[in-house]
Amino acid sequence: MTAGRPTPTRVLVTGASGRLGRRLVAALRLKPEYDVVAVGGTTESGGGVLPRVDLADADLVRRMVDDAKPDAIVHLGASVGARCDEDPEMAARINVDGTGVLARSLASRGQTRFVFASTAAVYGDGFSGPVPESAVTAPSSTYGRQKLRAEDVLALTARESDASLTSVALRIFNVFGPGFDASLVERLRQSTPDRPVELRAMDEFVRDYVHVDDVVDAIVLSLAVDLGMPHATVNIGSGIGLTSRQLVQNLARVSPVYYSATPGRPSSSVADIGRARRLLGFDPRSSGAVT
Repeated sequence: MTAGRPTPTRVLVTGASGRLGRRLVAALRLKPEYDVVAVGGTTESGGGVLPRVDLADADLVRRMVDDAKPDAIVHLGASVGARCDEDPEMAARINVDGTGVLARSLASRGQTRFVFASTAAVYGDGFSGPVPESAVTAPSSTYGRQKLRAEDVLALTARESDASLTSVALRIFNVFGPGFDASLVERLRQSTPDRPVELRAMDEFVRDYVHVDDVVDAIVLSLAVDLGMPHATVNIGSGIGLTSRQLVQNLARVSPVYYSATPGRPSSSVADIGRARRLLGFDPRSSGAVT
């Protein structure tokens, strides 16, 4: 290390082999102020790598934190989607209990920061406009309910840590971009006359589409910002709601889009990102690709 240069902040990233994790690890490794340890990651971009760890195994999780000696954790690892419904008990051990063990293990190390990837699914989809963090939560999925419980565990751990741990729960909206092929944006971009995308409620299905690079920026900002509180919950989105019709029109300006339209119930999930702008200095620029 160059003489006189501050010791980099050591950041442990769980879920480093995932779509968001790979993008985040690559971005952090370009910044000399961070020393990255990627859990389950690859060595392609250099830096420390740890094997994938079963987040349901508390002893292994504590040992991982002891061995890595991080100053901060970005927790992306989770059981998602259908796996939560197939075995909700095991998913809760990963998504809720595993988050608690990680946070308590980090808190024991002194002045530390925990950044948690939560989800807009904690709100449900029954709102008529942008949703602030103070809105009543109404998750309709097992995954959303477990992420909300994990937020509560994290907030309690931060409050009880006597200021040794500060934490940020990022409620991330609909991510698109490289690696997110299952997102509606990418499916429409890849649509063909033989493989149209089925869209329900063209004018009443409203979503906030946020580019993966904007999400990465939000996570990086969350590592360094002075929160002024033990725990903060922050929406991460573009702040712009698009109906399916508007999304198709925007994408069609670049290349043809193929879809079929069917009736459906109204559904809205759009972020109020005022807090993200004020607290993090968040400025979602890459999301303009669809807005």
